[in-house]
Amino acid sequence: DRCDIDATTAWYLNDSTDPRDPAISPLLAPDLSTLPPTVILTAGFDPLLDEAKRYAERLRTAGVATEFKCYETTIHAFLSFGILPVAREARAWLAQRVVRYLVVPEKPCF
Repeated sequence: DRCDIDATTAWYLNDSTDPRDPAISPLLAPDLSTLPPTVILTAGFDPLLDEAKRYAERLRTAGVATEFKCYETTIHAFLSFGILPVAREARAWLAQRVVRYLVVPEKPCF
């Protein structure tokens, strides 16, 4: 719930950090158009699901290539439960995106 999110935020930030700073909360940035392709994976029972959806929509509106995937039957941090088939599936999905967006193909040496 919101109280848990607020408590976690307080652990993450120090007293002098403004939680509205776009470096902390990118959803609040006025311009997202210069961001790289973005992959967002969330859970259906994640207290941050609505924010993730709004962020994905803002990225798309700004022209940023965005992939959004929600594992509807899962909870926040479900990727940590490696024994669960859905966690393995989600990690495989993420790994494919890492390869797609971060791995540079080798150039031929000729």
